[in-house]
Amino acid sequence: MDLGPGGDQAEVRATDRTGDTQTRRRVPPIPDGATGWHSVQFTVSERG
Repeated sequence: MDLGPGGDQAEVRATDRTGDTQTRRRVPPIPDGATGWHSVQFTVSERG
């Protein structure tokens, strides 16, 4: 994937060995463990 200059966000999710994917809904870690996709915001700068 080619990204142009500017801000963007990437999201990832876990998949277990049976093919079940992590739910997108975020909940705190207590009492049953955290859920939700992990996301990171980043900025792409121009190549010089």
